[in-house]
Amino acid sequence: MEKILKTETLFQGNQFEVRQLTIEFESGETANWEIVHKGNSVAMIPIDRDDNVYLVEEYFAATDERALCLPKGMLDEGESPKEAALRELQEEIGMRGRLQHLVDMSVNPGYLTQITSVFLVTDLEPAKLDGDEQHHLEPVKIPLEEALSKVKKGEITEARTIGGLALTMLVLKK
Repeated sequence: MEKILKTETLFQGNQFEVRQLTIEFESGETANWEIVHKGNSVAMIPIDRDDNVYLVEEYFAATDERALCLPKGMLDEGESPKEAALRELQEEIGMRGRLQHLVDMSVNPGYLTQITSVFLVTDLEPAKLDGDEQHHLEPVKIPLEEALSKVKKGEITEARTIGGLALTMLVLKK
């Protein structure tokens, strides 16, 4: 069984921390692995009675592009995933609704510690909160089928969005 022998912080930034783990394997060999530690997050699939899904167009610095994705955000200290989902939904698209927890997912467990709790949101109603975003988020309302078509065409590429939309189709049995 693998065992972490030592953890060392190599870099501490505003968004994440890079750590080096010294790992011992069953064979007795050891290796150093670098991982990215980032706090947990939430992603929401808000869908209205007419099967429209609310996404946001957002800037991503790592790829230097704007991309269509689910409303999402980080958990604040002491906040539950459900509380964070309700807050982020109001901040990013100006809505609130009934939350159904679908899954906790890891985008890349080989090097990223972050877990994202994904919620389906129905019974939507207007409820705006001012957020803390440094960049502009543009809410986009599109039919669920069109969002899935954008996934198939490679126009939506963000992993949590793809997984969330696919899971929504299974849950709604469409």
